[in-house]
Amino acid sequence: MLRHKHIRLDQEKIDTVKKILAAETDTEAIDRALSKIIRESKERVRREKIAGSMARLRTAVGEVKEDPAEWVRLAREERNSGNDSRR
Repeated sequence: MLRHKHIRLDQEKIDTVKKILAAETDTEAIDRALSKIIRESKERVRREKIAGSMARLRTAVGEVKEDPAEWVRLAREERNSGNDSRR
């Protein structure tokens, strides 16, 4: 929904945003800036949810006593042994 707003803003800030966002008009610059802030806020919330899920998963799983380097070594050995059988 679009509404007309009569507000007082710092023209230097608007000019800076126009350059940064390559906007042609003040209205376009302000609209793009607001959209960018909304997108970034949604992305931050999404990342926070993912981080929270990861923290809960780590707590549920507990300490992993296996060495991830060992997993890599085993995967390489398996991959290499598969290549040998193709020869």
